[in-house]
Amino acid sequence: MKKISSLAGAGDYYLKARRQLGFASKPEQWALTGLARYAQRCRHRGPLTSSLAIAWARLPTEVGPPQWAVRLGIVRRFARFWQAFDRRTEVPPAGVFGPLQHRRRAHIYTVQEIRALLEATTILGPPHELRAASMKTLLGLLACTGLRVSEALHLHRRDIDWHNRVLTIRHSKSGQARIIPVEPSALVALRA
Repeated sequence: MKKISSLAGAGDYYLKARRQLGFASKPEQWALTGLARYAQRCRHRGPLTSSLAIAWARLPTEVGPPQWAVRLGIVRRFARFWQAFDRRTEVPPAGVFGPLQHRRRAHIYTVQEIRALLEATTILGPPHELRAASMKTLLGLLACTGLRVSEALHLHRRDIDWHNRVLTIRHSKSGQARIIPVEPSALVALRA
Protein backbone atom coordinates (compact mmCIF):
# COMPACT_ATOMS: atom_id res chain seq x y z
CA MET A 1 0.00 0.00 0.00
CA LYS A 2 1.36 3.40 -0.92
CA LYS A 3 1.49 6.09 1.76
CA ILE A 4 -1.89 7.76 2.33
CA SER A 5 -1.53 11.14 3.98
CA SER A 6 -5.05 12.61 3.89
CA LEU A 7 -8.04 11.77 6.04
CA ALA A 8 -10.14 11.48 2.87
CA GLY A 9 -7.68 8.98 1.39
CA ALA A 10 -7.66 6.95 4.60
CA GLY A 11 -11.47 6.93 4.63
CA ASP A 12 -11.58 5.76 1.01
CA TYR A 13 -9.12 2.95 1.76
CA TYR A 14 -11.22 1.84 4.77
CA LEU A 15 -14.46 1.88 2.74
CA LYS A 16 -12.84 -0.11 -0.07
CA ALA A 17 -11.65 -2.72 2.46
CA ARG A 18 -15.17 -2.96 3.95
CA ARG A 19 -16.75 -3.41 0.53
CA GLN A 20 -14.25 -6.18 -0.31
CA LEU A 21 -15.39 -7.95 2.87
CA GLY A 22 -19.02 -7.72 1.74
CA PHE A 23 -20.22 -4.83 3.89
CA ALA A 24 -22.61 -2.25 2.46
CA SER A 25 -21.00 0.99 3.57
CA LYS A 26 -23.42 3.81 2.71
CA PRO A 27 -23.71 5.32 6.21
CA GLU A 28 -19.95 4.98 6.69
CA GLN A 29 -19.23 6.56 3.32
CA TRP A 30 -21.51 9.50 4.08
CA ALA A 31 -20.03 9.96 7.55
CA LEU A 32 -16.36 9.66 6.60
CA THR A 33 -16.80 11.98 3.62
CA GLY A 34 -18.42 14.49 5.96
CA LEU A 35 -15.62 14.11 8.49
CA ALA A 36 -12.96 14.65 5.80
CA ARG A 37 -14.75 17.78 4.55
CA TYR A 38 -15.05 19.08 8.11
CA ALA A 39 -11.33 18.49 8.70
CA GLN A 40 -10.55 20.35 5.50
CA ARG A 41 -12.77 23.32 6.51
CA CYS A 42 -11.05 23.42 9.92
CA ARG A 43 -7.66 23.26 8.15
CA HIS A 44 -6.85 20.16 10.19
CA ARG A 45 -3.53 18.61 9.30
CA GLY A 46 -2.15 15.30 10.46
CA PRO A 47 -3.81 12.20 11.85
CA LEU A 48 -7.33 11.85 13.14
CA THR A 49 -7.72 13.18 16.69
CA SER A 50 -10.43 12.53 19.23
CA SER A 51 -11.20 16.23 19.52
CA LEU A 52 -11.75 16.52 15.76
CA ALA A 53 -14.01 13.45 15.69
CA ILE A 54 -16.08 14.60 18.69
CA ALA A 55 -16.48 18.12 17.30
CA TRP A 56 -17.64 16.70 13.95
CA ALA A 57 -20.00 14.19 15.58
CA ARG A 58 -21.91 16.93 17.43
CA LEU A 59 -22.26 19.17 14.36
CA PRO A 60 -25.95 18.56 13.69
CA THR A 61 -27.19 20.46 16.75
CA GLU A 62 -30.84 19.72 15.98
CA VAL A 63 -30.50 15.96 16.63
CA GLY A 64 -28.74 15.45 19.95
CA PRO A 65 -26.69 12.81 21.78
CA PRO A 66 -28.21 9.57 20.42
CA GLN A 67 -27.45 10.58 16.82
CA TRP A 68 -24.08 12.02 17.82
CA ALA A 69 -23.22 8.65 19.39
CA VAL A 70 -24.01 6.89 16.10
CA ARG A 71 -21.81 9.29 14.15
CA LEU A 72 -18.95 8.91 16.63
CA GLY A 73 -19.37 5.12 16.55
CA ILE A 74 -18.71 5.11 12.81
CA VAL A 75 -15.57 7.20 13.32
CA ARG A 76 -14.41 4.93 16.17
CA ARG A 77 -14.62 1.85 13.89
CA PHE A 78 -12.69 3.67 11.20
CA ALA A 79 -10.07 4.93 13.70
CA ARG A 80 -9.45 1.42 15.13
CA PHE A 81 -8.90 0.18 11.58
CA TRP A 82 -6.69 3.09 10.52
CA GLN A 83 -4.55 2.95 13.66
CA ALA A 84 -2.93 -0.18 12.20
CA PHE A 85 -1.59 1.99 9.34
CA ASP A 86 -0.93 5.21 11.26
CA ARG A 87 -0.13 4.81 14.97
CA ARG A 88 -0.74 8.52 15.54
CA THR A 89 -4.47 8.00 14.88
CA GLU A 90 -6.50 8.57 18.04
CA VAL A 91 -9.52 6.36 18.69
CA PRO A 92 -12.22 8.55 20.27
CA PRO A 93 -13.42 7.25 23.64
CA ALA A 94 -16.62 5.24 23.79
CA GLY A 95 -19.67 6.58 25.57
CA VAL A 96 -18.94 10.29 25.10
CA PHE A 97 -22.57 10.90 24.10
CA GLY A 98 -24.07 7.98 26.00
CA PRO A 99 -24.74 4.45 24.77
CA LEU A 100 -24.53 3.78 21.05
CA GLN A 101 -27.76 1.79 20.88
CA HIS A 102 -31.09 3.09 22.11
CA ARG A 103 -33.37 0.26 21.15
CA ARG A 104 -37.00 0.63 21.89
CA ARG A 105 -38.60 -2.23 23.67
CA ALA A 106 -40.45 -4.49 21.26
CA HIS A 107 -44.23 -4.29 21.36
CA ILE A 108 -46.32 -7.27 20.36
CA TYR A 109 -49.69 -6.03 19.16
CA THR A 110 -52.76 -7.69 20.61
CA VAL A 111 -55.60 -8.87 18.39
CA GLN A 112 -57.64 -5.89 19.60
CA GLU A 113 -54.85 -3.44 18.71
CA ILE A 114 -54.49 -4.97 15.25
CA ARG A 115 -58.25 -4.69 14.68
CA ALA A 116 -58.16 -1.06 15.80
CA LEU A 117 -55.29 -0.31 13.38
CA LEU A 118 -57.13 -1.95 10.50
CA GLU A 119 -60.31 -0.05 11.33
CA ALA A 120 -58.37 3.21 11.58
CA THR A 121 -57.48 2.97 7.89
CA THR A 122 -61.01 4.27 7.16
CA ILE A 123 -59.79 7.79 8.00
CA LEU A 124 -57.68 7.59 4.83
CA GLY A 125 -60.80 7.43 2.68
CA PRO A 126 -63.52 4.99 1.68
CA PRO A 127 -62.44 1.33 1.91
CA HIS A 128 -62.70 0.84 -1.88
CA GLU A 129 -60.23 3.67 -2.60
CA LEU A 130 -56.60 2.70 -3.23
CA ARG A 131 -55.00 4.61 -0.34
CA ALA A 132 -57.20 3.13 2.41
CA ALA A 133 -57.23 -0.34 0.83
CA SER A 134 -53.45 -0.36 0.39
CA MET A 135 -52.77 0.65 3.99
CA LYS A 136 -55.26 -1.88 5.36
CA THR A 137 -53.70 -4.62 3.21
CA LEU A 138 -50.17 -3.63 4.24
CA LEU A 139 -51.00 -3.61 7.96
CA GLY A 140 -52.85 -6.92 7.68
CA LEU A 141 -49.93 -8.49 5.81
CA LEU A 142 -47.45 -7.29 8.43
CA ALA A 143 -49.65 -8.63 11.22
CA CYS A 144 -50.14 -12.10 9.77
CA THR A 145 -46.67 -12.73 8.33
CA GLY A 146 -44.22 -10.93 10.61
CA LEU A 147 -42.55 -9.24 7.64
CA ARG A 148 -40.45 -6.16 8.14
CA VAL A 149 -42.02 -3.01 6.72
CA SER A 150 -39.24 -2.67 4.13
CA GLU A 151 -39.76 -6.27 3.02
CA ALA A 152 -43.49 -5.74 2.54
CA LEU A 153 -42.96 -2.49 0.65
CA HIS A 154 -40.57 -4.20 -1.79
CA LEU A 155 -43.04 -6.95 -2.73
CA HIS A 156 -44.20 -7.33 -6.34
CA ARG A 157 -47.05 -9.37 -7.78
CA ARG A 158 -44.57 -11.98 -9.00
CA ASP A 159 -43.54 -12.59 -5.36
CA ILE A 160 -46.88 -14.26 -4.55
CA ASP A 161 -47.22 -17.96 -5.31
CA TRP A 162 -51.00 -18.34 -5.11
CA HIS A 163 -50.95 -22.11 -5.59
CA ASN A 164 -48.37 -22.90 -2.87
CA ARG A 165 -49.57 -20.03 -0.63
CA VAL A 166 -46.13 -18.48 -0.09
CA LEU A 167 -44.47 -15.10 -0.51
CA THR A 168 -40.91 -14.82 -1.79
CA ILE A 169 -39.07 -12.07 0.04
CA ARG A 170 -36.29 -10.88 -2.26
CA HIS A 171 -35.15 -7.84 -0.26
CA SER A 172 -34.60 -9.18 3.24
CA LYS A 173 -32.46 -7.47 5.86
CA SER A 174 -29.59 -9.88 5.26
CA GLY A 175 -29.89 -9.61 1.49
CA GLN A 176 -30.91 -13.26 1.14
CA ALA A 177 -34.22 -14.31 -0.39
CA ARG A 178 -36.59 -16.27 1.80
CA ILE A 179 -40.04 -17.82 1.55
CA ILE A 180 -42.91 -17.02 3.95
CA PRO A 181 -46.06 -19.15 4.19
CA VAL A 182 -49.31 -17.17 3.96
CA GLU A 183 -52.67 -18.09 5.46
CA PRO A 184 -55.52 -18.57 2.97
CA SER A 185 -57.45 -15.68 4.53
CA ALA A 186 -54.46 -13.36 3.93
CA LEU A 187 -54.34 -14.48 0.28
CA VAL A 188 -58.02 -13.56 -0.08
CA ALA A 189 -57.24 -10.06 1.24
CA LEU A 190 -54.20 -9.75 -1.06
CA ARG A 191 -56.20 -10.83 -4.08
CA ALA A 192 -58.91 -8.28 -3.25
